[in-house]
Amino acid sequence: MFLLFAFPFFYFLSGIFSRGATAQDGPLEDAFYPPLSLGVGHYSPSPSTKTPALADQHLTTSRPGESFPAYLERLWPARYPQPYFWLTIADSYWIDHGTAHLEHFIRWTLNFEEERKTRLIVLCVDEECMCRAEERGWFAFGGFGAFGEEGKPEMILKHTWPKLKGMIDILASGRDAFFVDSDVYFTRNPYPHMGSLDSYDIQIQEEMIDRQVNTGFLHMKANEGTVALWESVLEIDLQEQGRDQRNINILLDTFSLRVGAGGSTTMDFISATGLKVHVLPKEKFRAYHFEFDRMQYDSTELCYLHMTCADDNNMKDYVAGSSGYWQDVSARYSLPPLLLTSPSFIGSREQIVQQVKILLAAAHYSGRSFLPPTHGFMTDLYPPEVGNPMDAMRYSFSLFPLHELSDVLGEVNITELSYIEHAQSTLLRNALTYPLNAEADLDSLSLLSDIVEIDMRGVVSFKHLVSLLLTKDQVGWWHDGRPAASVDAYVDPADWQISGGEWGFAGRGVVRLVNWNWANGEGGWETWKVPKRVERFVDLCGEVARGPECGQICRPNDIVMERIERGELEQEEWEWQKMEDLE
Repeated sequence: MFLLFAFPFFYFLSGIFSRGATAQDGPLEDAFYPPLSLGVGHYSPSPSTKTPALADQHLTTSRPGESFPAYLERLWPARYPQPYFWLTIADSYWIDHGTAHLEHFIRWTLNFEEERKTRLIVLCVDEECMCRAEERGWFAFGGFGAFGEEGKPEMILKHTWPKLKGMIDILASGRDAFFVDSDVYFTRNPYPHMGSLDSYDIQIQEEMIDRQVNTGFLHMKANEGTVALWESVLEIDLQEQGRDQRNINILLDTFSLRVGAGGSTTMDFISATGLKVHVLPKEKFRAYHFEFDRMQYDSTELCYLHMTCADDNNMKDYVAGSSGYWQDVSARYSLPPLLLTSPSFIGSREQIVQQVKILLAAAHYSGRSFLPPTHGFMTDLYPPEVGNPMDAMRYSFSLFPLHELSDVLGEVNITELSYIEHAQSTLLRNALTYPLNAEADLDSLSLLSDIVEIDMRGVVSFKHLVSLLLTKDQVGWWHDGRPAASVDAYVDPADWQISGGEWGFAGRGVVRLVNWNWANGEGGWETWKVPKRVERFVDLCGEVARGPECGQICRPNDIVMERIERGELEQEEWEWQKMEDLE
């Protein structure tokens, strides 16, 4: 009787292990789909640090010399049901930033909600990208750049070739495909907000300019028409180097064919070659350039934020995070750091700069991360220079180059704006979705809710501030329960009470510096000497009076840039000072 029941069980196990060697018994990805690694930090492509099973067997990544159709057939044989394929392009930068958030969203959100799974295939354009994909067990193909540029026409741009050839190859293989830029940051499942994937040849993002479409997010059915469309884009590129988005709009004739009744813009049309096109609703699929003139589309119900309009890659990533579109990559929210923050930046431009210098330096010496307030208000910017007082209020990332200050200063971590709200939302969702980890998530929520304040009226110097942040001893408190900075402040001692025990600031989750407006004048924080490194390299964005524009969210500060280009960052004079040398 035992053998009767045991035989099916052992037969089942033998089937699992026998599928590892080939794809003959099912899609190879079913047998080898490694778990997502939480570690998405910097990774060196040194062969000695690759995960042997992945590096040697190429279970999820392509082999040198392997074509894209062969790679697809090896992992997902055409005779089996296919997942949804999402193609994206990445290099050594994006594999650790937007692409990491995209992979995390697909694996931990989208595939939890959908019975038919989604697989992201990263088209890597350099070796570092492939090495990191191998280490993490991601699906990645390197034949369009990572293994050299053999086969790429000279006229085609490095980051355009994978998209053109990748879409041609996957559609020609009979597989429907999505393409998504790595600067598209998701928070919600897009499938329920799209048209039927079987009803349209093309579904594509709105561009909001001259009735154009944006190729940063699209879905195409595999047929002769869609293959021919991409082949035509390639032919145009071989004659005149350009962006695939421009050529797609020309070939689809979106400017003419999207004219609806009464001159309105239609969301559905048929191209001259007979392709049925559906343009996705802008209320759910948003490009960042809407920010500057169409704030009504800044909805909490968006599926994603496409960072079309930013100064550089770091700014794209930082604004996406500040807008709430980052995932819990590298346990960013699951394991929150101790934070130092301030309710807002308010004052003249000179005063705001001093506040930021103090906060950044204090974060460095206390081992905390700096959480910038969402906005700043420059009291000396109106009315002479601007007519509307509201123009003097800016997002903090339009006041300071927060997207790059961590790299410039070194040893200072700067979170995105509204980090606490984003972390709380993620932790609550995780606690409900993964009950086994709920206790740890609730502990992290408790840390983020442990908020205390230091009253700047009682702080007499920068060194005093740092000592308070590091203290584990008794601290003076106001009678209403708010911790004050020092019992020797210029207030009547009768208004103080002393609280002992564990009321120091060192281990508290969030410390806020408050009452900056009362500390002005002689001896106040405006006159404090701050460490030389922040004094030299922290300043406002360039031409801050002009306000942000598309592609110029934070213009370079010429004075600071000149100092960096002269190599001053590497000079001993501007290194971080020791604690005992602070004033």
